[in-house]
Amino acid sequence: MMQNPLKVFSFLKTFTLILVICAFLFSFSFIFRFSDSNSDEIPFTATTEKLGIFQKYNNQIYAAVPSNGDYLIPEADVQSFYLPNDDYQYRQLGADKLHVYCGNILLKGVQPQQVKTIGDGYFTAGKDTWYCSPSTERNKDLGALREVWQIMQQNFALGSKPQSYLYPYFKLEPGNRPYRVNSENDTASNGTFTYFQGKLLSGANPDQLKLVLGEGNYAYRADGKNVYYNNTLLDLKDNGKLYSIEIDGLNNQYYLLNPVDGMVYVNEFAFDPQYAPYHLLSEHGDHINHALFYNDTGIYYFDLNKKKMRRAGDSPFLGKTFKEIAPLIFSDGTQLLYLQASEYRSHKGSASSKSTHILKLAEPLHSTWQKLGDVNYNYGSVWKNGNAFYYFDQLGNSQLVKATIYHIRDPQTIQNLLRTQPRTDDIRQWIDEQKMVEAKHTELLEVETTNRSDKYWGLFVPIIFVAIFSMLMWIFKRFNLNFAPFYIRNHKLIVSNLMMTSYPLDQVTCVEFSTHRTTANGAYIGHFQILQRNGKRSRIFNFSTQLRLRSDSQVELNQYIQQLRNELTRHGIQNTIRS
Repeated sequence: MMQNPLKVFSFLKTFTLILVICAFLFSFSFIFRFSDSNSDEIPFTATTEKLGIFQKYNNQIYAAVPSNGDYLIPEADVQSFYLPNDDYQYRQLGADKLHVYCGNILLKGVQPQQVKTIGDGYFTAGKDTWYCSPSTERNKDLGALREVWQIMQQNFALGSKPQSYLYPYFKLEPGNRPYRVNSENDTASNGTFTYFQGKLLSGANPDQLKLVLGEGNYAYRADGKNVYYNNTLLDLKDNGKLYSIEIDGLNNQYYLLNPVDGMVYVNEFAFDPQYAPYHLLSEHGDHINHALFYNDTGIYYFDLNKKKMRRAGDSPFLGKTFKEIAPLIFSDGTQLLYLQASEYRSHKGSASSKSTHILKLAEPLHSTWQKLGDVNYNYGSVWKNGNAFYYFDQLGNSQLVKATIYHIRDPQTIQNLLRTQPRTDDIRQWIDEQKMVEAKHTELLEVETTNRSDKYWGLFVPIIFVAIFSMLMWIFKRFNLNFAPFYIRNHKLIVSNLMMTSYPLDQVTCVEFSTHRTTANGAYIGHFQILQRNGKRSRIFNFSTQLRLRSDSQVELNQYIQQLRNELTRHGIQNTIRS
């Protein structure tokens, strides 16, 4: 008789039962929570006294943590609670007669009588200096399984709400000199250690540290030697010529350009140096989803999702003298190239990919483009080429104007654009009324980044399943594990399913076998059913000769059934084959 791995089945049964119980408890916990009137949340209609992010309600103190809601601070004393500083940057710092709090977190060992704010979220308490962030972040110390467990405890009123988000807080390294805040570069230093947002800038020289040149830059800093993106030390030496750019509409993307070698950095990531120098195609962002860079070898961009620089293709600008005559629109006197964005959305409504296209205007053109005027200062501009009139848009996708160039078909619309101050609603209406239509064009290049991978799950899930199944089959073969449909131990007939259903041998009258043809090409599956002395029948159990992808033939299955019958006969159990 074949081996019957009792321990494997016992483990699978226990593991499955645990998963089922956990899933049931997790689901049931939400029902329990919603039916429980005793919530830690402040009722929406409640009248409270507010102090920064803190609220006094029902003789208790709560802290508002964005993305997580309200948190009760059980240690806080309502009568003595106050804000050490009522400036906006310290709205998250609270104290009472005994404790100091960063959001809802109690800062242990900090004496409220010694607290003195020094700016930008920093404060001193005796010899110690702390940072309490004005904004919340995801709690990186809270793992997914631990968070699920805490949610269950919360829902069953067995624990408090998990700290999924928090106001980050840090204790700074002590030194011989007190910390001072430099408001020009948003850092704090004691001459030895320098911090940005409470995190150490390794090796920074505080006397030389300053923001890199660039309008609106607050992400890049340099001290004449080192260069930092926020708190990350870049593999780059300061040369005094670095400058930063931030392109409108490209959220969370900060670019640092090095004119010395033509290198580009996006946040803490560097472009591939072997293709340098890189040149920015346009600093305007109304109709793009990617910042494009060019050189003699092609068009390049950075895919933040993959954290990798990519080559989009050959540059259509190569060998021509193009001039950006309007934002994202380029002319060399004979042809007009421009950039335009598009976005693909899944059926669920969330973005799954974003693209930036380099297009060529495909309409009859003359060599001279004449600008007739701007539209409401910076909404766009009106241009003439021969007898044709065009609207070059600067509102962009964020204002639901999807195209960069529109052909103006209605003469009155030209006057309305130039001589009035149209609203964005007016421009959208003229487009809807076909008074302005998207210009004809041909696509020269497309840059695409995928924002979500859910559309690939239909492909990945079967592959993962086959991989896991193949691995299990290899393990069974490697260790000679062959699951029989039943086994006999301790005077019981135990069925090899996850529930390990068992029948006492003295209650088993007969075991009936049968075969069933499953496909037209001769594949078969086996069945067996247990007849009991009380007249009841078990459900019909399926089985095959062994774990494998190939189906059994009738000959193989009949031979296997005969082995099973011999095993039953050896234990004195009647058995038969049913047609």
